[in-house]
Amino acid sequence: MTLTTLTLETAKSLTQIKVCSCDRRRPLLKSQPEQRHDLGCSFRTLVRESRRRPARSPPPEKAMELCAHTTWAGSVRNSAFFIAEGFNMLMVIHGSDVGRHSALMNRAHRFRHSIFVDEKGWEELRQSDGCERDRFDDAHAVHHICLHGEEIVGYQRLLPTTRPHLLTDVLTDLCRRAPPRGPRVFEWTRFCVAQGHRELRPRGNSPFLELAQGVVEWGMARRVGTVTVAIDWRLMVIAMQLRFFVRPLGFPQRIGRDEVVALSMSFNRETLAAIQAARGCTDPVLPSTHWPSAA
Repeated sequence: MTLTTLTLETAKSLTQIKVCSCDRRRPLLKSQPEQRHDLGCSFRTLVRESRRRPARSPPPEKAMELCAHTTWAGSVRNSAFFIAEGFNMLMVIHGSDVGRHSALMNRAHRFRHSIFVDEKGWEELRQSDGCERDRFDDAHAVHHICLHGEEIVGYQRLLPTTRPHLLTDVLTDLCRRAPPRGPRVFEWTRFCVAQGHRELRPRGNSPFLELAQGVVEWGMARRVGTVTVAIDWRLMVIAMQLRFFVRPLGFPQRIGRDEVVALSMSFNRETLAAIQAARGCTDPVLPSTHWPSAA
């Protein structure tokens, strides 16, 4: 299948979608026009029109607007819209809305299981159905799913620290002191990138950088400036290179095949600029939001 089709009902329920390609070396569209001429809306016509005029905010009746480097999928009326394979997309799905995306979320849970259980050996998470879920996958969780075409290449989850979360209720041995909590602190959990998409020094359209930028953009839009996280200690160095302000909450401990450390990581516009520089692209990965000014 060369196209992913999102129905009107699905399109209306998506809270945040951004489709973009910061890797200028890759074409945004694959050249297979003969397979597309039967579609309900003329995708090629939208592409040609977008290249004839500068990008601007789409009118309400348009399903989507394409520009030279960035494509937005907004609210859709009276039609379905199509996303061409080859685009990168960071989807944000709130826990209260997972029922509308059950097929994709099921794939995401299987993706988590393949990484944390099959690869990393976190046997406590093993499930007979091959879907890794826990009690924190509730209505308060925020799921970020990184898609390259139809393939899930990355995932992460954000949990409010004003409620029970991993470092307070499950991985308590990782913290020698109480982790920071509050309305402006979230827990960044289940961060993972598919094999074949990992780099020692992430660059370009790396899922690692897309996910990291997604956390920063999402947090800054909501006055969240700190995340707590339990990760392989080697990722701490990359986080510091990306200008996260890192503070260990304890010493590394072995979980499965990993040496895991609990961290508190703060971020600001300097962090965002560092990630954008590493990506070689200033495009946001989430829909444009009016960020609050510093008090």
